[in-house]
Amino acid sequence: YEILNLCYDEPIKKSAVQEKMREFALFITTLVVLQIFYGALMSGLKAGLGYNTFPTMAGFIIPPNMFMLKPEWINLFDNNITVQFLHRVFAWLILFSVSAMWLYSKRIDLNQRLCTGINILTTVVFIQFLLGVLTLVYVIPLPLAVAHQAVAALLLVAAINVNHSSRQ
Repeated sequence: YEILNLCYDEPIKKSAVQEKMREFALFITTLVVLQIFYGALMSGLKAGLGYNTFPTMAGFIIPPNMFMLKPEWINLFDNNITVQFLHRVFAWLILFSVSAMWLYSKRIDLNQRLCTGINILTTVVFIQFLLGVLTLVYVIPLPLAVAHQAVAALLLVAAINVNHSSRQ
């Protein structure tokens, strides 16, 4: 956070509307961190090698055997099906949340830094979502997989920037 403060000479004037964006920005940043965590599990478990259809998982919205391991909580970390399902759910949540933030930002008066940050975040989210879908349906070709992981890092930076900008 402090390094972001160094990038700007003067503090940004806060508005009442901008204060309301703080919680939204924190929610999105939290989703992005959880998504990256589940992306790491996807990679480590090679969970993307199964259920290579989109938007459903082999015709299922909620696939069977998501809680086949005992105890049930272990499925959240060790079951390929559950991990892929959660990665998809977080992807949709991020896509819809960032889209809603972008639409809301067009209706209110925000400072230029926050507007620019939201525009960048929205662009990166759409690129990342598309890369994720393509990586999955083409059964994890290495160039797409690497691009998907690299853009995840950019997505985190963009989310942190919006989070920081909303607090200035």
